[in-house]
Amino acid sequence: MNEFEKYIKSQKEAIDTEDFSLEIWSRIEKELPKKRKTKVIPLWWASAAAAVALFAVVLINFETNKALSPAEYLSKNGINSSKFEAQLNEKTALIKKLEVPVGQKSDFETILSQLKTLDQEYLEYLEHIEQNGYQERIGEHILEYYKTKIMLLDKIQKQVKEINYYETKYNKQSKTEPLFL
Repeated sequence: MNEFEKYIKSQKEAIDTEDFSLEIWSRIEKELPKKRKTKVIPLWWASAAAAVALFAVVLINFETNKALSPAEYLSKNGINSSKFEAQLNEKTALIKKLEVPVGQKSDFETILSQLKTLDQEYLEYLEHIEQNGYQERIGEHILEYYKTKIMLLDKIQKQVKEINYYETKYNKQSKTEPLFL
């Protein structure tokens, strides 16, 4: 025990008096160094600010993505839809020029129906992208759409050419009509 502690213990009764003057205490308080009030930002304020900032970033990103066309989304995600569209347009134009015998036209109903179904699905995919933004699985479906439609158009072209070949080979003069898509 040091000297100061010994002194306090020996003078304990003199120190512990109830006759304490408020005037003395107020002078002591004036002499004490003033504590600076530091502003402490409550944790919930910091959390709220972070949430607002995150919401703003998501909203800006969402609105920016909303402004993109489906073709821009696809291009941005590695699918060159303009290349596929050009192939589809070229193949469709070729098929529209082809004519098939009237009796054979009904043979193409199934495949033409499949093309219409594919086109409906494609429009639904584009609508989904416009409403919800690009998603990888939708991009994969669109890529599959392009490949399937190109394959079906090639198949139609091949069948029409075969039919016309045999019509010519066997000198049949059947009435022909364009195959409408």
